[in-house]
Amino acid sequence: MADITTAAQSTIAAYAAAVAKGSDATAPISEVVSAMAKFYLPAWTSFTLGMSFAFKDDESTQEGIHDELTRLQSMGLGTDIHLENARVEPISDLSAACWLTWILKPKDEAPWRFTIVYGFRIAPDRPDGLVGGWEWVNSDQEYAQLLARNPRLFS
Repeated sequence: MADITTAAQSTIAAYAAAVAKGSDATAPISEVVSAMAKFYLPAWTSFTLGMSFAFKDDESTQEGIHDELTRLQSMGLGTDIHLENARVEPISDLSAACWLTWILKPKDEAPWRFTIVYGFRIAPDRPDGLVGGWEWVNSDQEYAQLLARNPRLFS
């Protein structure tokens, strides 16, 4: 069994590379979505500003990621997103909480930062040699900032 901190850190590095694919304006959004989606475990849950959303399978995960990236593009923020910092706190031998601070670099605005907390779990037989993935995500900070920029974001 992999050391939980090492496993989480390797997953974070690989996930950051997948997210960074969005900085290439010529990359089809479907490729970015596919690269990101493989890191989410089946039946993962998203927690955002007191709401929760359960994603039952890869198809719903890809739809959710596609919607998120499209939303960022339609707001003029784009998808030039890079990992700035990461912190891993083990919960058990099989899970950890991971604080990932991202920097989003809009074309015509100052860059901004937000932290998302990911629940990492060791999971055997993942694609592409991954040792685990995200089983839950809390993106309160990201969405609070998006709502401050666009109060009608969810209307």
